[in-house]
Amino acid sequence: MLKKIIGLIVLTLICCGCLLYTNLDSTQKVAEDPVISKDLFQKVWTYQNDQGNAQTIFLDKSKNRIVFVLYEGGFSVLDKKEGIALCQYQPEINSGNSKYRPKIVKTQDDIIFTANDGGNNIFTYDLNDCEALAEIQLNDLSYICDYTVDAVDGKVFVLTYTGAAAFDSFTGGVVWRIMNDAIASQRTCGLLKAFGNYLFIEGEGEIYSVDPETGINLFKMINSTDGIYIRRGYMGVEDFFLVRGDSVDNIQDQFVVVLSAKTGEILSKTRIPDDEYFGFAPIQVVEGRKLLYGYRFPSGDDEPGYCNMYEILETEVRLLWENKGLCGDGVFLGDWIVAKRYPELTDDSKYSSTYYFLDVFTGEIQKTQKFNMRDVIKLYSDGENIYFLQDHSLVAYEIKK
Repeated sequence: MLKKIIGLIVLTLICCGCLLYTNLDSTQKVAEDPVISKDLFQKVWTYQNDQGNAQTIFLDKSKNRIVFVLYEGGFSVLDKKEGIALCQYQPEINSGNSKYRPKIVKTQDDIIFTANDGGNNIFTYDLNDCEALAEIQLNDLSYICDYTVDAVDGKVFVLTYTGAAAFDSFTGGVVWRIMNDAIASQRTCGLLKAFGNYLFIEGEGEIYSVDPETGINLFKMINSTDGIYIRRGYMGVEDFFLVRGDSVDNIQDQFVVVLSAKTGEILSKTRIPDDEYFGFAPIQVVEGRKLLYGYRFPSGDDEPGYCNMYEILETEVRLLWENKGLCGDGVFLGDWIVAKRYPELTDDSKYSSTYYFLDVFTGEIQKTQKFNMRDVIKLYSDGENIYFLQDHSLVAYEIKK
């Protein structure tokens, strides 16, 4: 009799467990551990957020925090060491209002700002308490894109239908406006880039250096200087302004061009692969050296990927190494860069994928690890830890001491 009672209890528990699992919302199921190899990494923490779908994260190493952003418009500011939420912003979801589906999200110091791709409103929030600050309404035919809006030093810069404007990030008030059809967003498909004390705006055949404080034009560059036609891919570091360019005489000759951010003078031009899909990751500083990483993912299953590492010097950009077959999208972990083999190994899958850690200065393989990437949206690193972004969570690992 006792055996029958125990059997019934066990059967009841199993049935209840099955019912509980089948009734769990998919957003509440715990994702699998992404690190298979345990010899190099150890898990530090997991942050779970079931209020929406993860879009991206921003790593703020200087303040030991991470911003976890949802597609639905909410975000959380996490403590880097513990993975706990210091504050959260969750909008009142209204499916009929595109305000709550931001596609453009950027951070600058203590401000996060969002905008809908193709919209004309910008929303700013304080990362210290996750409170809303301002709603910037352009009130014209402006069409905001990722490359027409940027921020620096408490100001948001945006191309408008009639030129460009700067707004106070905290109040939304207008700081200055430029009325100039040559840089108007809809008419020229222009773009802008803000970094440090610099603001560059590309217009119709010209690039303007604008004082971010006043909006006064400092100097203008004709876009075919020194036999180079400047294309997209603007980057800035210290007093250097980097762009992609190609030869005026032969579009197949492509370069990365370094200009002085103070004068617009071309300091150097370095050949890069003739490939429109060859992209660059943001500039990284490792051991005091400024590194520029370029990569190209294959377009077909049997094509190899490749990557190049460059160092930015005072007067030139120098190729350090190139690698065909191994590449990644620019995840730096200390003096390593994370890469994967293309074409993939025959025994690799989303459940067990081989990743390589290359020396950033030589390109030589230092370590090999197995990751389970089935539930992983993207891999990130702040140079110290490695982070796996999943649909509703973020998992942090550190290198074993």
